Amino acid sequence: MSDAPASVSPVPGQPGVYVNEATQEVFKLVEYRDDSKYDTEDLASGSISAGSSVDLFATQADKELLDTNLDTPRRLSRGETMVIRWIGVEVPLVVGNTIIAPIDIKRLCYSAVLEVKINKITIAEGPLVKFPSGYGLSGQTTENSAGIVAIGVPSTAARADLQKQHFITADHSISSKISFPDRAWDTDATTRPNLGSVMHVRVHLGGLISTAATK
Repeated sequence: MSDAPASVSPVPGQPGVYVNEATQEVFKLVEYRDDSKYDTEDLASGSISAGSSVDLFATQADKELLDTNLDTPRRLSRGETMVIRWIGVEVPLVVGNTIIAPIDIKRLCYSAVLEVKINKITIAEGPLVKFPSGYGLSGQTTENSAGIVAIGVPSTAARADLQKQHFITADHSISSKISFPDRAWDTDATTRPNLGSVMHVRVHLGGLISTAATK
């Protein structure tokens, strides 16, 4: 099997049917659902060191369904297949009983970059604000030092589909990293973001998830 995930395209008028762009093999996703695979990591309060990073999809130990829906680190469950259609980042507005200040969400989103790789091959990268998940709350609040802030509009219409969709199986390795660059080129940007409280960040790989049957 090639190290690279297969780039696939949907067959017009045939729901769940895709064609491998390289081999022209046609396959159908049976019993598929439109869903996402996701994982969550935490960021400590205080100043974020230049060059620091957090790895996602790397460990599932002690995590619950609220935090991840992967059973095995970096991989789909055996027998699962997936067409990755979009990638999104979600920043929960609360952690336990701690309400996350809007300014901390802004500090995170404009200071960090996301990388997503399949079998060590990059399929997406860029600032966090490039990856709206479409998940989140909307409205207003009267809470002190609080607000409702999300990456993009909390609507599935806000998600940006990948130009190339990727077909993966349990044999593919999934990795994702959120890092905080030094930005030494800009003296105004070298002051490190200082988070007022612990925060969570969640990465979604969205698309069609199912067991695949070759046609």
